[in-house]
Amino acid sequence: MIVAVKQVAHWLHGLLAYVIWRVTGLCVSKRQVVPGHDPERVCVLQMNALGDVLMVTPLLRALIDALGPGRVDVVVREHAVPLLENFPGLGETITLVRPLYWRDPSSVVAFFWLAKKLRARRYRAVLDVSRLLQSAWLTY
Repeated sequence: MIVAVKQVAHWLHGLLAYVIWRVTGLCVSKRQVVPGHDPERVCVLQMNALGDVLMVTPLLRALIDALGPGRVDVVVREHAVPLLENFPGLGETITLVRPLYWRDPSSVVAFFWLAKKLRARRYRAVLDVSRLLQSAWLTY
């Protein structure tokens, strides 16, 4: 019985998150192109621990070699920014200041502002290597 309740609660949580996302998507203005927009840019989402950020550096190097310097952006948490500060050829390092907690309204607002910022850049591809629910929402 308890297992069934936990499964239903997990499903309802996902459904609630989806409904909130769709409703706020209707309220947010449509895509606005950032000045200096480059359609060949890609974004890599890595919002896990420091070791995971280090493990994604070969992917970053391969993307930079394939697309050219300055065309690969990465989204990381603020504790991982110093690891990528001097990474050669990397575009912008976008910082996720606050992790997403559905019960904390300020983190939800910060998350939606980040999502709007990423959507406005209109990346050619977004690679989610975090395997987190919040990074899946950003990729969507």
